Amino acid sequence: MIKFRRDIYSKLAAWKIKEGRKPLLLMRARQIGKTTILKAFGANEYEDVLYINLEKDIEAHSFFEGNKDPKSILDNLSLFHGKKILPERALLLLDEIQECRGALTAFKIF
Repeated sequence: MIKFRRDIYSKLAAWKIKEGRKPLLLMRARQIGKTTILKAFGANEYEDVLYINLEKDIEAHSFFEGNKDPKSILDNLSLFHGKKILPERALLLLDEIQECRGALTAFKIF
């Protein structure tokens, strides 16, 4: 588990500084610590972390329906979060994204 954490953390750090980076989709087996390492990465590397579990936060699905404009989605997520999401300062974690087809589609154009 430690090697996984060290390896993935270094890859996340490289992703963070990559010019023109795209949303990152992290897929691995269930229950191995993906969410834990992403939350730790966010806490260490960003000023703010917005965590949404799309399996449990069903009301968040509506943010990804209809309009797929990234600014509109971020504005709605900011309202949900209770403060402005600044992409350069905040990490948005969408857990269980496969539960919301609209979110998967929206992030193809982010």
